[in-house]
Amino acid sequence: MSRRNPLRAAGVAGTALPPLAAGDARADTRAAVERAAGTPAAATYDPQQRFIQVVGGGNGVLYGIRADGALVWYRHSDWQALKTGWASGSGRIIGNGFHQFLNVFGSADGSLYCLRADGTLRRYRYVCSDLETGAGSWADASGVQIGSGFHRYPRLFGFTGYVYGVTADGDVYAYRFNPATGTWTDAYGTHVGNVITFNGALATDSAASTILRNVFALALRDG
Repeated sequence: MSRRNPLRAAGVAGTALPPLAAGDARADTRAAVERAAGTPAAATYDPQQRFIQVVGGGNGVLYGIRADGALVWYRHSDWQALKTGWASGSGRIIGNGFHQFLNVFGSADGSLYCLRADGTLRRYRYVCSDLETGAGSWADASGVQIGSGFHRYPRLFGFTGYVYGVTADGDVYAYRFNPATGTWTDAYGTHVGNVITFNGALATDSAASTILRNVFALALRDG
């Protein structure tokens, strides 16, 4: 029997402050606003172990999230040939405040889906105008809350608008966000299978196995 997730989409209400690039003149004003809103204060980072998350963005792009909240852009320019070349702009700081998110996953269109501790999911989109330098800007709708209640999942992952949540008992629920319309598809929260994990050992039923293979194939296709 098909099971439906009790969560409901949150629409586009509850916009968050979009990230600011390093040196932006608005940073002081933003910091005051964030303190008033209760946004976590920026932390320092260990230069030897500076990234708390590394997120794939497709086409060789990687986003590193530092412990102090900085979002750092990299691009492996020779990813298709499996060589070691990197874009000259790799290491460019393109935003801040991302240490507040428990989990971040990316998309080939520059979207970043960010999970907060309160279960809300927000979408940002970095429009890169130069894949060599990493220069670009944030889309106007960056930081919009697109969902809530996702903290019910001990594991949450996805790519290119596909989101999969795994409950404590192994049930897998699928979501798909359409960036073109800014809405979730009708299949929001559909139960698609079961994944049982004990001490790192993974067993899947056939339905979940097919879904997971499709997700990883999509991620590989998009880089």
